[in-house]
Amino acid sequence: MIAIFTNNKTIHWHLGQDKPDIKDYEIESVYADEEELLYILVNFSNIPFRPRSKSMKWYGDLAKLIWGNL
Repeated sequence: MIAIFTNNKTIHWHLGQDKPDIKDYEIESVYADEEELLYILVNFSNIPFRPRSKSMKWYGDLAKLIWGNL
């Protein structure tokens, strides 16, 4: 699951679903776990993460980069 945190809401999303329309400037952070976390770690280079972590949360520009490229 991915959770996108904006200034006024939280949106949950899974790979394979239609992406909700969220503007980059609205995104504050992105949380990922399970299948979506693995997808991010395999398909994005130079994204910081904690080894052996079951979930991650990214903020600011990294969050926007991840969401914009899923």
